[in-house]
Formats: sequence, structure tokens, C-alpha cells
Amino acid sequence: MADEKDPGQEESGKKDSLQEKIGEKLDDFKKNENVRQAVEFAQSNKGDTFGFIALVVGILILIFNQFWGGIIIGAIAGLYFADPLISWVRNFKDYVEKDGYVKAIILLGVALGLLIVAPAFFLGCVAAVGVKYIIASSN
Repeated sequence: MADEKDPGQEESGKKDSLQEKIGEKLDDFKKNENVRQAVEFAQSNKGDTFGFIALVVGILILIFNQFWGGIIIGAIAGLYFADPLISWVRNFKDYVEKDGYVKAIILLGVALGLLIVAPAFFLGCVAAVGVKYIIASSN
């Protein structure tokens, strides 16, 4: 009878060794130079980190739900490219004068086609550009 082991003690020993192994792997992971650099980048560039995470989430959601994934990706694109887009829209008249009406009409046709094909992306992009423009003009 003394040779029999309690099954609870054997499972407890396995849990402890598993926890130790996980702890060791986690410590090795924390000591990795690439991981340390990634964490430092994320801490010093919170806006870019948020944008990257939102972009990845948007792409994953896009696989399952095209509308909401498109909204998220469009919003990120709008936030990141709002200034050049606003500048381009403001200077559209100069673009037409420089490149002609034919290129401008073709560009607007392409934009209309993309709006029809990917409306969620355009809605997210326009909303983000609009919000950023309103915030920037109020300051």
C-alpha cells in the first residue's frame, strides 16, 4: 500500500513542471532582442502601433464580414492619408489644368467604380478624413 501514489500528487507534479517550462519559455521570450525592440517601438509609437493593430484586425474581419472590415481599413487609410487627400482635393483645379479634363474624368470614373465595388472602404476613409479635417480646422 505504501508504494501506491496518489493520482492527485502525480497531476500536481505535472502541473508544476508544466508551469516551470512555460515560465522558462516566457523568460526566454522576454530576453529575445527582437521582442525587446518590438516592445520598445510599440511603447514609443503608440499611434502607429494602434494603426497597425487596427489594420490587422480589419483584414481579419474583412475575411468574415466585408463591410465592417472595409470600414476599419478605410478609416485607418483615411487617418493616415488625410492630409495628402485633403491637399489633393483642394488643388484638384490645378490638377485638371495641368493634366487635362480627360485624365480628371477618367480618375473620377475610377473613383466611382471603386466606390461601387468597395463602398465600406470609401465610407470609412471619408469619415476618417472628415473627422480629421474638422478636428484640424477647429484648432
